[in-house]
Amino acid sequence: MLGIYCRISQRKAEGKDRSINDQKLLGLELAKELKLKSEIFIEEGVSGTLPIHKRPELERLLQKIEDGIITHMFIYMQDRLERNTEVRFYIKRILKDANARLFTENGEINLFDDEADLLGDIQSLFNAHMVRKTKKRVTSVLKRNAENLRPHGVTPYGYQIDNDKYILDDFEANVVRRIFAFSINGVSTAKIATLLNQNNIQTKKNKIWLPSTIYYLLKNPRYKGERPYKSVESGFVPIEPIVDSLTWEKAQLSLTGNKVYSGAPQTHNYLLKGILRCNCCGMFYHGVVSKKNNYYACISRTKQHLKDKCDNAGINITKLDNLIWDRFFMDKILVNLIKEHLKNNNKSGIEEELNTKLSKLKIELEKNEEKFKNIRSLAVDGVYTSEELRPEIEKNKKEKTKIEIELSNLIEELDAFRKKVYDIDEVKQEINGLKSNIPFKDKKIIINKYISEIRINNEFKKIRLHEIEIYFNIPDLEAEVYLAPYKMHYAIEIFDEVLIPISNKYKRISEKERLRYGKEISRAIKSIIMKKN
Repeated sequence: MLGIYCRISQRKAEGKDRSINDQKLLGLELAKELKLKSEIFIEEGVSGTLPIHKRPELERLLQKIEDGIITHMFIYMQDRLERNTEVRFYIKRILKDANARLFTENGEINLFDDEADLLGDIQSLFNAHMVRKTKKRVTSVLKRNAENLRPHGVTPYGYQIDNDKYILDDFEANVVRRIFAFSINGVSTAKIATLLNQNNIQTKKNKIWLPSTIYYLLKNPRYKGERPYKSVESGFVPIEPIVDSLTWEKAQLSLTGNKVYSGAPQTHNYLLKGILRCNCCGMFYHGVVSKKNNYYACISRTKQHLKDKCDNAGINITKLDNLIWDRFFMDKILVNLIKEHLKNNNKSGIEEELNTKLSKLKIELEKNEEKFKNIRSLAVDGVYTSEELRPEIEKNKKEKTKIEIELSNLIEELDAFRKKVYDIDEVKQEINGLKSNIPFKDKKIIINKYISEIRINNEFKKIRLHEIEIYFNIPDLEAEVYLAPYKMHYAIEIFDEVLIPISNKYKRISEKERLRYGKEISRAIKSIIMKKN
């Protein structure tokens, strides 16, 4: 049998190399000429410099030669087989020991002819030398191109090449900015891909967007103006940014929380999706639907491939949805909370507090920048090398990013506060006009308008209680905190000792009984908590 080995390290320009198909056809033609059966072994994208164990098809071919199954071997040229002298000597020994015959495009190579063998060894040494020389030349060219800001490789989405320079593609750059904005606002990569495809926006290669494409785009530092390059001291060369570094860093923080994992198609509507978060690990809760139970669960707990799993409990979907909708919107508690908040809080006082926080952060940023200058001066003065100072520089950079993100969030909060005047009459009119049977989509819009986040805590796991914290989109409005047993028949607003019925059993009891139950249960819970602590 003839073993036909075809290898190509990468796609070459037309006429520069034989394709896999060309090599295969030459081998099949030889098999026909020798009147032998054949088996084809193909390796694409595999370098001839790699050792045998990293070339599985070549390893399988050699094993069959050792076992006597394959008696003849064909390669298009010697450099298809190896560009490494050690690999050549190893293959040559196997072929000789098995008394196998070796063929190339130019005919048979007599492995037992000393003169031909010497020429083959010299060719192998020459191939290895050419590989080293080519690598050096390519590295040198790439480094020079990078330092001169000249493009190489695939042009990233958002850019085009003009006069051997990267310039922004206006349309694509705007798409990139939208992608970053979506991510920062809590939209998953899967949802972003869907939105782009629905709007007939294609990728660079005119293909549909996939969640993985969005993910790698968001992770690409080019978009903040840093084109990675290891051979320069900083690790990158500058390129025109599409988003600022702060936006890029915010997107990195959002990526983990926004992640949506694949699974069975969703057929259930999740009212609190996107605002329900685990207070233990910081990841979102998502909906899990089964025959026995429908519940929200922390993503890190339900996905087997994730290494770090938190032990936060799941919570019934229907009962939690009902608690939030009935308590804050049907029972109008939110109107009372906002009304009381606006009465007790001076608008100018809130703005003054936000401005104080802003001033403190600006001072922190100035100190950080001064520290960075001091670190750089140590390198300039020759006290330490850049490599020795790299950990300190990285630490300083992370601290700066953290401050900038806090600063940006605070500026946004202050801006929103100044623009938004809370008119209690408008809030009352909107919430009082709500009906219990309004469409799901309208419910979700209203909830997202007033509630920014719901956090589930497992602090009282040992006594089988959920701690539910509700945060609002009204500046400085305090969060509401509820404790509810795992079965979610009721919830307790622990500070005011109020019982909120969730299941029908507790909805049927009178207001007077609810107050009595609320006091008794909340005091019992407080007593248990004190004993546990």
